[in-house]
Amino acid sequence: MIGIHEFTGCDSVSAFKGKGKSSPVKLMMASNEYTKAFINLGESWIVNTDLKLTLEKFVCDLYGYKGCSSINFCRYNWLRLGSLSDTNLPPNQDSLQKHILRANYQAGINRRSLSNFINAPCPSQHGWKISEGILEVDWMSQDPVPPALIGNVHCKCKNNRCSTGSGSCHSSKLHCNELCLCTECANLSDNAD
Repeated sequence: MIGIHEFTGCDSVSAFKGKGKSSPVKLMMASNEYTKAFINLGESWIVNTDLKLTLEKFVCDLYGYKGCSSINFCRYNWLRLGSLSDTNLPPNQDSLQKHILRANYQAGINRRSLSNFINAPCPSQHGWKISEGILEVDWMSQDPVPPALIGNVHCKCKNNRCSTGSGSCHSSKLHCNELCLCTECANLSDNAD
């Protein structure tokens, strides 16, 4: 249960919005492939390619794309079918890979918690980064959406939530644009910089 717990969210690893714990556990229990993947999560500090691919397929299933193995394809279909809200959007492959690294690292720490010496590598190569001496989550290394789509992405924030940092554009590290529903927003691209 360590692997599934860390992967679906814990104190040091983010959760998948709106997915909770019970749905992922049921999905894992229904598949020997997924059960084995979560048993292996954290066994090694290095996540092998097969484990990454299985966990990506798991997240596709979690978001309702059974049998799909590309999270970017799931995101594409989600947007293509008119679901332009990012609140229920699956992560992109870049951010999912970093999530897998963080979950694996934390599962590795927990698996070794009864050992006198864990010998854990620096977390900066496992989904975190060190910025000005502070350990921070490394959410992604690529743009959240392809540059060609950025003009079509917009929020439906009310009460100028993007100005306060809690809106969907701000949380996606995007500036609000003329398609957004917020007004007098400090996150507009004209007000940035």
